Amino acid sequence: MARIKLKKSSGLNIRTRTEKHILRIFFFIYVAYAITLFAPVIFTMYNSLKTMREYNTNTFNFPGVFIHCPACSGDAKGKVCADFAGYCWPEIKAIFAAFKSESGGFAAFFKTTGEVLSNMFANMHFENYVNIFDKEQMTVSIPFAIFNTLWRTIGSCVTGLFFTSATSYVVCKYKNKFPWLRHVHTFVITIMIVPILGSTAAAYEINHNILQIANKPLLWWITWTSGIGFGFLMLYSAWQSLSWNYAEAAFIDGASNFRVFFNVMMPMIRPVMIALFVVNFISGWGEYMTTIMYMDEWPSLGYMVYQLQSRAQYFGMPMYFAVIMVSMVPTIGVFIGFQETIMQNMTTGGLKG
Repeated sequence: MARIKLKKSSGLNIRTRTEKHILRIFFFIYVAYAITLFAPVIFTMYNSLKTMREYNTNTFNFPGVFIHCPACSGDAKGKVCADFAGYCWPEIKAIFAAFKSESGGFAAFFKTTGEVLSNMFANMHFENYVNIFDKEQMTVSIPFAIFNTLWRTIGSCVTGLFFTSATSYVVCKYKNKFPWLRHVHTFVITIMIVPILGSTAAAYEINHNILQIANKPLLWWITWTSGIGFGFLMLYSAWQSLSWNYAEAAFIDGASNFRVFFNVMMPMIRPVMIALFVVNFISGWGEYMTTIMYMDEWPSLGYMVYQLQSRAQYFGMPMYFAVIMVSMVPTIGVFIGFQETIMQNMTTGGLKG
């Protein structure tokens, strides 16, 4: 018998020409959008390696690393012009006329790869990253701010996630046994939809004068134990997707409610909990309003960046950008390390019986 060969076709091959063009257009749109998100990071990074004079002369200057400027030295192979991009149009035309008359033309104007790399590192001022740790120049010690940011961010994420997971688990799995728990889910959605205007003054009064927990780290953990919010809704949906048969099988083997929660059910939603931890960590790392209102004696990195913004002209914008780059490192590292977990939306398990 003759074998019939089936041609495998991908999803892209069966699309019409119009659909392919539309997909390509959207692809370039999203690429351009991604570049706009990444461009501020590049801008901050290379400006943090400048001197104050270089930054004030031309904030967006970068071509000095790649070109020889005949306007500065009169020679197409002369020294680097740090102010090339700051020239007005007549001066730029004069520069082009100068290097066109030189031997080698346009090729002599641009540097070789070796010259680019050597001049790039020669013109970078890494001492800005050293100076930000100088207590005399900074209003707040960076190591102290990093320490405060670490214990507050990790503490709030771990404590909040534990209470949120426990609250959502009880509301989801025991609402048939305790019908009044159904109102908790409605209450959480309501307070997230209805704007509570003017609550800041009341919260300030409660934390400062009634509870008196402001600037007291050992008591501030109470504010992380509400167990409601966006994480409650995410974990509530995760608990709903899990079959109660797992818990019933554990109960038959003699497990208690606490053992079922910690050893059976919680490991199954671990990807969701890790994703929430990462999201809360990234958002909490740069938080500064809580520090301004309640924890000003324990400044965080976000609070430090907020303060330095108003004093940046005093000690230099490059050092301000250096502080921003240092504060970005942990969040970028956490996201890179857990990006696969964040995208994971499946849990695996099995029942025998």
